Amino acid sequence: MVLLIVLFWVFFALAVHPYITYPIVILVLSSLRAQPLQENSKKPLISVVVPAYNEEDTIERRVRNLLELDWPGDRLEVVVASDGSSDRTNEVVGALAASDPRVKLLDLPRGGRCAAINAGVAAATGEIVVLTDASTEFAPDVIAKLASHFGDDRVWVVVGTVNMLPFERTPLNFTEGLYWRFESRLRQMEARAGLAFIGSGACIACRRDRFPVLEDDASDDLNLVLKVVSNGGRALQVANIGVYDYMDGDVNRQIQSRTRRVVRSLTTISRNAAIMNPLNHPDYAFCVISHKVLRWMSPLWLIGMLVTSAALYNVPFYQGVFFAQVAFYGLAGLGFALRRLSVSLPARPDQLRGRPAHADPRTRPPGRAVTLRAVTASARHARGMPVPPPAWGRRSTWPVRAGSAACGPHPSRTSRWSAPAVARPRPYTGASGSPGSPPPGWVPPPA
Repeated sequence: MVLLIVLFWVFFALAVHPYITYPIVILVLSSLRAQPLQENSKKPLISVVVPAYNEEDTIERRVRNLLELDWPGDRLEVVVASDGSSDRTNEVVGALAASDPRVKLLDLPRGGRCAAINAGVAAATGEIVVLTDASTEFAPDVIAKLASHFGDDRVWVVVGTVNMLPFERTPLNFTEGLYWRFESRLRQMEARAGLAFIGSGACIACRRDRFPVLEDDASDDLNLVLKVVSNGGRALQVANIGVYDYMDGDVNRQIQSRTRRVVRSLTTISRNAAIMNPLNHPDYAFCVISHKVLRWMSPLWLIGMLVTSAALYNVPFYQGVFFAQVAFYGLAGLGFALRRLSVSLPARPDQLRGRPAHADPRTRPPGRAVTLRAVTASARHARGMPVPPPAWGRRSTWPVRAGSAACGPHPSRTSRWSAPAVARPRPYTGASGSPGSPPPGWVPPPA
């Protein structure tokens, strides 16, 4: 029995370490090892590389957003690496390149994201290369904030924190938003402690002469930073710079995406085994194992807790723990089964009938979870009683210059089932959220 008790608490410690113990340790290290940063006042040539595959719906808006950034026009170029696109991506980018010499199109055979990034970096001429996605959007001063952190020659990589906006208003997007807030905060503390090792495909800047070759079967953002750290460089994480991307609320696509991400990340870590050696890099080895490896193995620790608590069923405390776990997993299984059977209620009773079918998942009305609000609204609608309007539907925007392509929500990300927002002026706030003087030509966007 003593062995089972010890095993239970070992599994418990391994399960909570990535989410509680490790963040506390990093918080202490970030306060003890914080280093002053040297800002760069120069205006280096910046090359923005956008790997793209069949992005005809978003690529024009993305390129125009980059061309309108607050950065000297002669110090900026945009390289779109089309990875064997079979839609109108090449045609759209080609038209933009014909009208603006700062835009370059690389029509590549299908080879994967990393191959497109390698080709894009090879074709770039800038001193600093910025990697981003076709669906991401930048606030006007993103490039200036990234470039200002390259004043220290030891800094090879600067990662911009991404603000995740919802595709649609779904329960998964709510929990995904909580996760990203926790993850962003943890990465910032790692960066202040000088232990940043995770990149972001939505916004990552690197010195071109220090850019490593990326393998096709590895995670490009994690692989880039691990290679830089292994070669003696330093990575920084910058928060609140105005980088926005979108969350997909579809469960199946999220599972596929995360599975692929974990497999590629494990491959990346195995390719960079030198940084996992506690004798050479004890601090980075601790961070990689705690932040990534132990977190990915959480299902094993939870299964171990369930099995050991079941074996200790005769002890009252562990009996309660066992029933709590069974109830939790039972509810999760019930929710999964209901979703698989498409048992859901719409958020608004006026959507009960006449829903059109949408082939495009970005405009498909999301399935609504069975909540007390939905049940009450449906009952009131069935009895002919007035139904209160939903409390959701407004989408976040950020202040930009008048006429900028970054104004407003992404057109291909807007759900027709969102409740309409009331347009009203909003005071200017900077990228960090604090009030300030608006740039010339700025007009207040709708709330």
